[in-house]
Amino acid sequence: MLTQTLESPVVPEDPRILLDGESVKLPPGRRSLSGIRSSLETLAMERQRVLRSFSVDGKAHHHNGSSGSGEPFAKVEGRTMDLDQMPLHLIAAARDQAAHAQASVHSAVMFVLINEGKVAREFWWNLALELKQPLLTLCLLPDSTFDDSPSRASFTQLRRSSDQQVASTSLRIIASCSSCHCAIG
Repeated sequence: MLTQTLESPVVPEDPRILLDGESVKLPPGRRSLSGIRSSLETLAMERQRVLRSFSVDGKAHHHNGSSGSGEPFAKVEGRTMDLDQMPLHLIAAARDQAAHAQASVHSAVMFVLINEGKVAREFWWNLALELKQPLLTLCLLPDSTFDDSPSRASFTQLRRSSDQQVASTSLRIIASCSSCHCAIG
């Protein structure tokens, strides 16, 4: 596994490196995708920004601990966002996660009805993780993001209430499936 992490894709002599559309010259030795990404993240932090996206030859590249696929590349591009945009970005991410979870719930009904209990149980656990994702993402928001006027519940109180509702719904679904022989519990 360590060799997989240390493997490096074939890097041309002068790959084109961009940060927010501007060409960037990297220090010597930053030839792997991990090294390039680290440099772009550092440059972003120096500018009081956060690396929002990272693409290799026009395709999104998600950091997963490895240096890449071993394929040669010619262009790496990073996009940043201002730290003040993080709450808005997190809310948008939670919205997207909620929409994805909603679509998964719609397909779950038929899937659980036509499959045996063991398959349905695994499907439920994956779906339960998806349903929790938007709430977990919103937990990253600081309380100061929202107006804490005395007449309103604080964001922390709303978050706790949402967590309780998700847990309660999960328990009801498990109980319901147990009574219909889906064996989800």
